[in-house]
Amino acid sequence: MLKTEDDRKRFLDMGDIWWWESNRILPISIFIGLPMREFRYCLRTIARKDTEIIFGPCISLKTIVKKRIKRRQISLVIKA
Repeated sequence: MLKTEDDRKRFLDMGDIWWWESNRILPISIFIGLPMREFRYCLRTIARKDTEIIFGPCISLKTIVKKRIKRRQISLVIKA
């Protein structure tokens, strides 16, 4: 659905950046940010209930909240 060959190349370059430079937990539209807005006309969102993931990472903002690292405070006390 991309309009030109140049758009296709830029879209694939952004996908390459997302794949190699992110942990693939964040969706590409959030990781890349503003440059992805020019491709809004051809992006599709699919409900997770209607899909079956066969291969590759599973991207969901819901899992980011669950995987949050708990911070612990450690204090060192020197006894005299």
